[in-house]
This record gives sequence, C-alpha cells and structure tokens, in this order.
Amino acid sequence: MRLAKRSGINGLLLEWEDTFPWQGHLANLSLAQGSYSREEAEEIVTYAERTLGLEVIPLVQTFGHVEFVLKMEQFRHLRELEGDPQAFCPSKSGTLILDMHKNSKLIHIGCDEVYNLRSCSLCTAASDYRDELFLKHVIDVASYVRSKARIPIIWDDMLRSIPIRKLNDSGIGQLVEPMVWVYAEDVDRFVGWESWEKYAEVFPTIWAAAAFKGAFGETLSIPPASRHADNVQRWIDVLTRESPSGLMVLVAWCLQAG
Repeated sequence: MRLAKRSGINGLLLEWEDTFPWQGHLANLSLAQGSYSREEAEEIVTYAERTLGLEVIPLVQTFGHVEFVLKMEQFRHLRELEGDPQAFCPSKSGTLILDMHKNSKLIHIGCDEVYNLRSCSLCTAASDYRDELFLKHVIDVASYVRSKARIPIIWDDMLRSIPIRKLNDSGIGQLVEPMVWVYAEDVDRFVGWESWEKYAEVFPTIWAAAAFKGAFGETLSIPPASRHADNVQRWIDVLTRESPSGLMVLVAWCLQAG
C-alpha cells in the first residue's frame, strides 16, 4: 500500500469475500484457515485510511460471483439455479448488502456477470425480461445503500446491452456509479463509443477498471506483465478521449484456496 500511495494512487478497492471475519449467523462464511481476525481487518482499514490517507471502498458482491456464500447449505435456497452457486436469485428474499465499513462513503456492490439471470421458475414468472429483473434487484440494493448515506458502485457489463430508454426510465442513473471494466488490451472492442454515449447520458459519474494482476487465467504462474501494461495504457488513452475527468482503479485478482 505504501508503494501504491507513493505512485499517486489515492484509494483502495477491497473485496474480502471469505477472508473477512464474518460474525453471528454469517460466521461460517469465513475461511476456517486464512481469514483475517476482526482486529487484523480493522488494522488494515485503519492503516489505509489514517496512515496513508487512502479512501477505502469495500466491494461486496450482491448478485453474481457469490459462490463463497451460496456454497453454504444455509444459503442454498437463495440460488438462481439449484446446482450453481454463482448468483443470487433476485426473486427470493434475503439478498441485500451488508454494512461493513463505517467510514467508507462509497460501496461497490458488484453485480457483474450474472450469467444465469431469469433461469428459475420464480424469475421467469416475475418478468419476461432479464433487463427488468436485473435493474429491479440493483435498484433495491442501491436504494438500501443510499439509505445508509453511501454511494453504490456497480460493474458495468450487465448494463452494456440494456437500452438507454430502460436505463433512464428505471432511474438507476441517480442511484449508482458504473465502473467500466475491460482487462484485455483492446478496450474499444468490448466497450465502444455507443456505450460511452449511453453512459454519459445516464450516469453523472463513470469509473474505469484496468487490471495489473490476474484476469488472464487461473493457471498462470507468472502474470503477463506486458499485457497488463498494455491494458493500463489503453485505458489511459480511452479515458483521455472519452472521459478526461473519469476515475480509474487498478485491480489485482487472485485466488485463495480454501
């Protein structure tokens, strides 16, 4: 973190998943070995905020990529598909964000790659359109976050295919800030000018995410440094062109056995 601070980085996006010291009825979400203690987690956040002056943004997945929750038997009933713990079903109760970081003004609520959306019978009965289910769930979660005087951020990929009319009609632009992520070298191939025009009309604030670690396969022993460097440089070029005042994060994805 000290190196990041010296390099000009002013924030820390922190996704805990099962390394967080969950308590109460969520205690079994923490790894039996490898999770932080409450004291250790508080020390990390305090050091980042007070010593280094970084803005800490917790990332709590609230839709997709929730395997660490839905693999547990007690939460199995919240799955979209019985045999797949990847995503919450938005038509079932009990799927709201947890308030963890009392000093953070921004909270990232995930919501990317919800592959199985509208696969279960409840969801197909609830709506004829995946877009509507997605927007409703995100708006419910984002409204809860806003009620706690926080600003929610979401990954943008599920928004890319939603027509601008639906986005505007839903009011999502007043609730969330999208974080546009592309980890490949050719950013424009995944997020073209149409998406930038749409986002600019709907959302007052737009973030971008490049990757300096991970994102190129779980089996790699050594990160492909040149590809990551190219990705970061392409993002700088894109932001200079599309959103000069835009905000950018550098992500480092890793897997932890447990």
